[in-house]
Amino acid sequence: MKHAALQLVAAVGLAQALVPWHYPPTKAADARRCGGPVGFMERICGTRRYCEAFDGAPNRTDFAYDSADECFRNHGPEPRMRLAPKLAPRPLLKWLEPSPDEEEVQECQEGIRFISEARCGTQRFCEAFATLDMARTEQRFVSKEECFAAHEPRPSQPKGPLLPWTEGSDSNRLCGIYGWREKFCGTQRYCDAFDMDPEFTDGRFDNSSECYAAHMARPPRYRNKSLKMAWHDGKARVRKWCDEQHFWIIVCGTKGYCSGYDIDFNNTDARFVSTAACLDAFEDRQVWAENSRENVVDLREKAV
Repeated sequence: MKHAALQLVAAVGLAQALVPWHYPPTKAADARRCGGPVGFMERICGTRRYCEAFDGAPNRTDFAYDSADECFRNHGPEPRMRLAPKLAPRPLLKWLEPSPDEEEVQECQEGIRFISEARCGTQRFCEAFATLDMARTEQRFVSKEECFAAHEPRPSQPKGPLLPWTEGSDSNRLCGIYGWREKFCGTQRYCDAFDMDPEFTDGRFDNSSECYAAHMARPPRYRNKSLKMAWHDGKARVRKWCDEQHFWIIVCGTKGYCSGYDIDFNNTDARFVSTAACLDAFEDRQVWAENSRENVVDLREKAV
């Protein structure tokens, strides 16, 4: 009798430990992000596609399981039908301001540290869900919109001055490659990226119009810069490593990186749909060479 009771307790404990089954988001725009640059996350993919990715695209998962089978075994069973969402309103979450520690706040913007709401504040925390930085959160929400909707409104603050128009400083020509950051790309390319490549921005604005409205006017006779990224040559010593299907942009160079989309898509960052689309996002090699020479001359003149 005692043995049977212990077995029952163990079975109940095991059942309680199973992860609940998730369906993909109901909004098509949120569900479409599954398998894209943010990878395969359970909240945006649903449990089935999330688990299947551990066999099909393991390098683009969160590495929580070693196989699809292990993932499925650790989840509860799939419900026979998708239940309608509960309509009872939940209490809104409190709005949190970021930590007073400036160094901690800076790490919330860039890098690999976890973006926690308590440390980074609600604004930065919610913005992360619109970008690749969603992977740096605990993924409670599927979008920036859903995150803000779950919180109390931000306390009213006096309207600050417009942000300055900047040219950016990008001597290594990395603008757009790891993301569109204003300090490298300058205001024009940074703002335009919110329409063209939003997941690679910092999530601060919803579109380019909102971004431009928050900045001072562009200078007179300003010439727009292309959003094509700079061409980079691969390093010879790692060419074999790149050929073995590790397609990283700076290590492999533009050509090696882009070739991966047609060779083994699941070992890329899924930013583009094909090699051709990838190459089209970069300036051609001749333009790169000319710009590189101009940068060298410019740096030498500044050093004189």
